[in-house]
Amino acid sequence: RVTATRLLDLKAREAETRRKQMAERQTMEREEAEKAFEHEKEQQGELWDTRIQEYEAGVLERMERLKVAHEAQLAEFHETQETQRPRRPQYSKELLNQRKITECLAKLEEYEKAEKLKVVTDQMERAEMQATQATFDANVALRLQRLMLKQKNEADGLQQKATQGRRELDLSRQQDIKRREQRFKNVLSELANLQKLEQVQLREQGSSEALLAKEVARAIVRVHILRLHSATRGTNKPL
Repeated sequence: RVTATRLLDLKAREAETRRKQMAERQTMEREEAEKAFEHEKEQQGELWDTRIQEYEAGVLERMERLKVAHEAQLAEFHETQETQRPRRPQYSKELLNQRKITECLAKLEEYEKAEKLKVVTDQMERAEMQATQATFDANVALRLQRLMLKQKNEADGLQQKATQGRRELDLSRQQDIKRREQRFKNVLSELANLQKLEQVQLREQGSSEALLAKEVARAIVRVHILRLHSATRGTNKPL
């Protein structure tokens, strides 16, 4: 009986040892899975940060190129307008007639009248030159306004495109994070199922071994009983 009890105790200790070892190993498996997930999460975070930085650098580069192009367009515009600036007025018929009259008076040696009329025509020419310049400047201002509006629309369009790209990039990042988190949850769920199955198998194995130990213990007890019976019969034999 003492031997049977020791055998049962030994089996129980072995089963408890296997259970603890399994529990420790399963805990390590979960911790390793979590560490792997955190490591992957950190790496992917760095990759996404780099991708976003590269995107922003690309946006700045495109904005700078557009700015340089716009400055060149403005410089060319002002240079072109300056070369096209009128150097003389759009002579009116009245001014041309006054010029002819002045010439006729000079030919007729009406110098005093011609001089007085020349003063008037010179004033008319200056006024018409100012009007011509004002009209030209007004047209230049209108064309410049159109050009600057066109450039503003181009810059706004590039900004809107960059904003849309940021939104798409952020959406892709969030979707990637969700996919990885879901995959990690699936891994943990599968690992938990495997560990539960392993625990069931260990319990079943423990039950089988406990049953076997009990049978062995019973057998040992029976052997001891038989030996006792044999010894008793031996002592009861007649001399």
